[in-house]
Amino acid sequence: MSSCFHKNYDKLEWQDPEHPEWDDININTINTEAPHAYMISRNISEPVDDPGLRNAPSVLSLDGTWKFNYSPTSAERPYWFYKQDFETRSWDDIEVPSSWEREGYGTAYYVNAGYAFKKDSPNIDKSDTPVGSYKRDFTIPKEWKDKEIFLNFDGVSSAFYVWINGEKVGYSEDSKTTSEFNITKYLKKGINTIAVEVYRWCDGSYLEDQDKWRLSGINRSVWLHARPKDYIKDFFVKTSFTNEKTEGVLNLSIDITSTNKEKKNYGLNIKLFDGNQLISESDEAIPSLSGDVIKDVSLQVPNVKKWSAETPNLYSLLITLLDKNDNIVESINSNIGFRTSEIVN
Repeated sequence: MSSCFHKNYDKLEWQDPEHPEWDDININTINTEAPHAYMISRNISEPVDDPGLRNAPSVLSLDGTWKFNYSPTSAERPYWFYKQDFETRSWDDIEVPSSWEREGYGTAYYVNAGYAFKKDSPNIDKSDTPVGSYKRDFTIPKEWKDKEIFLNFDGVSSAFYVWINGEKVGYSEDSKTTSEFNITKYLKKGINTIAVEVYRWCDGSYLEDQDKWRLSGINRSVWLHARPKDYIKDFFVKTSFTNEKTEGVLNLSIDITSTNKEKKNYGLNIKLFDGNQLISESDEAIPSLSGDVIKDVSLQVPNVKKWSAETPNLYSLLITLLDKNDNIVESINSNIGFRTSEIVN
């Protein structure tokens, strides 16, 4: 996938007629968040059964019916459609997620070897660049006041631009990887509008060529994620064993970030559960959180249950960020296993 050569540009310079972003091998994303571990922000003191389930109050799905326009080439696309006063009532409706070929637009190609477009690596033929223009309205829950709001696309084929309320937000290409944008500063009270311009082919399509059907559009879920101003940005878990593999060791690196300029005192609580039973815990102090802070934590697990394909034992890891009064700022949890692979003698 094109993320193998991932380079994120913060500056919003758009659509050079000679080398637009989707035809520039030096640009993979603009204004996206750095990749991180999958997590759903919650406010809980015990782990949930399925931490990946998106039924938390911090998640708003944008799946459903969008207004849609199909253009056979990029030159024919409705260039100003992202403007607030652009009329889309005459446009068709399309379901998101879906592939527009299966909804009656364009042609689905199956290619076993070679490409479904004219080969001119790394360039894309601008006379054969179908574009799908998507637009819809949404309203931010009132409970999300003073939150950081992130927009997630779980998969778009193959490249896309996004606008919120007529303002440029970002660009991304990599049809099977989540693209995340912080859209907090673009939002307003009441009804907001999102516009997405999807290109069927991009320079990354040369790397994404597989023995498969070529299908286009917003073909995985779109969702909003609300986080506190100070939140857990990322975490990395590495498990190992001691004492002849009877005791497990969990090494954890946690990245906490703050959007507030003033430094604040926080606490970090890490718990490991076996079912409903708490088996290990650690408390860490964060005396002056401002910007990014990385904490390294180690937990011991006696009589550890090992993970294997035959015995897929999992533990629940709960990471909680606490304010100076021990109130929960944010908590996330993940299911983890203890395993190792090695060659001896």
